Amino acid sequence: MPFSDEPRRAPGGPSFTFDDNGVTFLMVCGGGRAVDTDHRIRAEQALGRRVHVIATPTAAEWFDPAEIEALTGWPLRSAMPGPLVPIFEPLACRVLVSPLTLNSLTKWADGHSDNLVLSLLCEASGLGIPIRAEVSLGGPYALHPAVPRALATLASLGVDLSPIDPSFPLPAY
Repeated sequence: MPFSDEPRRAPGGPSFTFDDNGVTFLMVCGGGRAVDTDHRIRAEQALGRRVHVIATPTAAEWFDPAEIEALTGWPLRSAMPGPLVPIFEPLACRVLVSPLTLNSLTKWADGHSDNLVLSLLCEASGLGIPIRAEVSLGGPYALHPAVPRALATLASLGVDLSPIDPSFPLPAY
């Protein structure tokens, strides 16, 4: 195929807006508290927000996509689209991650983007989009030495971190 000087749209395009358009991306990782996703959707909707649900590949296997779409009006997303396909319409102005698991916590803090959730989290935190992360770290997971470092990194990016379950507080960071 010969080289073309025709302009092409940038791959993927933006996912976020700085205008408060009332759209929240609810990122769901593959932890046990993912079963509460319907409650998190309704809580955001009670605040007058529209919710896109984006799940890690593991979490996506646990959902009925028809139920998510019935609750939100948008399909459940978990896979990256093709390189010239816009990711979302409309764009989001804030992010809620619930639950944020050890795997996604440490990968996000280190800048990995090997799935749609991590890619969007890296994009949002790089842009300074408001992010609240409800961290799900029970028992020995919270004791892993990578956890305080990851929490400190995300806090330095302005991420609002809280434990998803108050009986399992976040370790000092």
